[in-house]
Amino acid sequence: MNNDNTQDFSKNKDYMRRVSKREEIRKRNKRRRAVAVVSALLLFAVGFIGMKGLGLLSQFEDRQVTIDEKNIAISDTALTSKNIINIMLFGIDDRKDGTKPRSDSMMVLTIDKKLGKIKVTSLMRDSYVKIEGHGKTKLNHAYAYGGPELALNTINSNFNLNLTKFVTVDYYEMEKIIDSIGGVTLEVKSEEEL
Repeated sequence: MNNDNTQDFSKNKDYMRRVSKREEIRKRNKRRRAVAVVSALLLFAVGFIGMKGLGLLSQFEDRQVTIDEKNIAISDTALTSKNIINIMLFGIDDRKDGTKPRSDSMMVLTIDKKLGKIKVTSLMRDSYVKIEGHGKTKLNHAYAYGGPELALNTINSNFNLNLTKFVTVDYYEMEKIIDSIGGVTLEVKSEEEL
């Protein structure tokens, strides 16, 4: 009987080691995916804005969207500087199937002309905020409810900002942009595949 308990304990210990190893691999894979996504988004933000400014992205469709600045809740109390340019970057989940896209990624690209620096600030898509005409819900729903105008209104009014410039890309444009600035190579191991 004592021998059985030892074998049970040994089996349980081996099982716990395997579970712990799987959990460690899962966490490591999650971190790798997060780093890959953030790297891709940063490449997108800096590369797209820079290349667009230099006129190197003429192959992309440039859809000009007119927004009424009276409708985007520009804050009177937000700090402003002639040396700082803020551009809202929307990454939308538009699959061209007729559904209204949500903004799955929302980042403020800040260009400091005086210091020659660029900063990217990510906004949490699941932030619970007030959306004009829709009550309180997730921040990324604003784009689906009213496009970039309502999304800017929501961000400006909830975060005391004065964003007026924006760039929107979908899945298909994102792929082209990443490829046009050199691409991103990811090594996916067999245990990481879904």
